[in-house]
Amino acid sequence: MTRTFSLSRLALSVIALAAAGVASAADQPVIGLITKTETNPFFVKMKEGAQAAATAKGAKLLSAAGKADGDNAGQVTAIENMIAGGAKTILITPNDSKAIVPTIKKAQAQGVMFIALDSLTDPMEATDALFATNNYTAGELIGKYAKAAMAGKHIQPGFFDLDDRYAALSKIGDPLARLAGVIDFEPFRYRLEKALKRSDGSQGGRPAYDCVMMFKILVLQALYGLSDDQAEFMIGDRLSFMRFLGLGFEDSVPDAKTIWLFRELLVEAKAIDKLFALFDRRLEEKGYLAMGGQIIDATLVEAPKQRNSEDEKRDIKEGKVPEEWKKKEKVRLNICMKNQ
Repeated sequence: MTRTFSLSRLALSVIALAAAGVASAADQPVIGLITKTETNPFFVKMKEGAQAAATAKGAKLLSAAGKADGDNAGQVTAIENMIAGGAKTILITPNDSKAIVPTIKKAQAQGVMFIALDSLTDPMEATDALFATNNYTAGELIGKYAKAAMAGKHIQPGFFDLDDRYAALSKIGDPLARLAGVIDFEPFRYRLEKALKRSDGSQGGRPAYDCVMMFKILVLQALYGLSDDQAEFMIGDRLSFMRFLGLGFEDSVPDAKTIWLFRELLVEAKAIDKLFALFDRRLEEKGYLAMGGQIIDATLVEAPKQRNSEDEKRDIKEGKVPEEWKKKEKVRLNICMKNQ
């Protein structure tokens, strides 16, 4: 509720500034609002607040949204249509932080101002301004409110005990629990801290998330093909993810911006490829391969142990490719071509 109210106030402020900027002109100020989707209650309230502000300030609001979360093409079309409709200020929650940037730059060259709402672009400087919630402060305020509200009250435990649910996950086969048992991530800490050049915290500021945990999030993204926003959601939603990362219900979950920044820091340090190469090597040393795909079947499989027949050994010594290998390669290529 507070988040929606704050963004509604932003709409009011932006529309007020836009209206003031053309106060001496006869034209009605035109403001654009582009959200990720039209169905999310958060964006519905944002649009309602913006419309109320526009009406109060005598401005015209043009609104649009992607057809679904991740629809960049729909937002590109919305920007083009709003420019054609006379919009000089556009508020946007980008669906694709990188893909939308060229369109934003093209519009800025025509004198259009962009303000990112809640979700930043990549690079962040692509928009003229960013308005987003401070999730850390919000978490502190929620915690203080909950503490005061629950003071002296008995807290009823959940229907399922957490340990029982973890045990059930392990029983049916949790691939992440298996991965955690195969790989010791702690030896990665030295390389991560060296790449990130962590400060000792003496300067104050928000404490950083544990670097090993953050690297494990990148591993999850690689295994399951998750975007930063999807990773943030899945970590808070799935018990198997929480257990793999060592998080409890009371712990805060890194948001998409934090995950993005962590990865960018490793990229800038030229460390991310080396870290994943080390991860793959450690996995292979244990006799396993990581196989990603759909989230329901991403798993660890044992690496096959190849045993060559006598005929294959003879062909190899003579510098030939064994006939059986040729057949298998032909089948593999046919499968790959069918899947393209």
